[in-house]
Amino acid sequence: LEGESRIVSVLMSDIRDFTAMGATMDPKDVVSFLNSYFAAMTACVKRHNGTVNKFIGDGILAIFGAPVSYIENRGNAVLAAIEMVEELKEINAAYAEQLGGAVHIGIGINTGEVIVGNIGSEDRIEYTVIGDTVNVASRIERLTKGHADAIFISRSTLDGVKDLVEAKPLGAFEVRGKAEAIDLYQVAGRRPTAPA
Repeated sequence: LEGESRIVSVLMSDIRDFTAMGATMDPKDVVSFLNSYFAAMTACVKRHNGTVNKFIGDGILAIFGAPVSYIENRGNAVLAAIEMVEELKEINAAYAEQLGGAVHIGIGINTGEVIVGNIGSEDRIEYTVIGDTVNVASRIERLTKGHADAIFISRSTLDGVKDLVEAKPLGAFEVRGKAEAIDLYQVAGRRPTAPA
């Protein structure tokens, strides 16, 4: 069960404060909402040639570049994130009564080298992605807290999407596990002049 090194874009998303909101909902409504939410978000990822690797509570880990890699992995990841935020509006409208309000998400995207492959034991094996790139993507996603439906990306991701999206520099942030601060950018939307 050997892994291989790949350059990928890792997308991490999370629903803000859903644990507290879910505690006030009927369990059947929670399951119904999450199933609809995950189905819609997965469709966004797949439309942009990504793969949802796993659901972590109400969070999503998606990979762009494994198991199948495309030239525009960074662009695919960011465009999928933009579509996820747009899709959330329809989900909120459909579940307004059950939710008692709108839910918001935060998305972090980082690009770099990872190890991908089948990892586990004789009893349970799963295809997954590990490495510092994944950890940083998770840290970036956490930095979106306090920003409704925000998409934060690393400099390594921005370098491949400058012609596709408009992004606002946020400055350098200390990220746990990294010796140096990393430059982050908030995606404002797709450029009007971006190729279709």
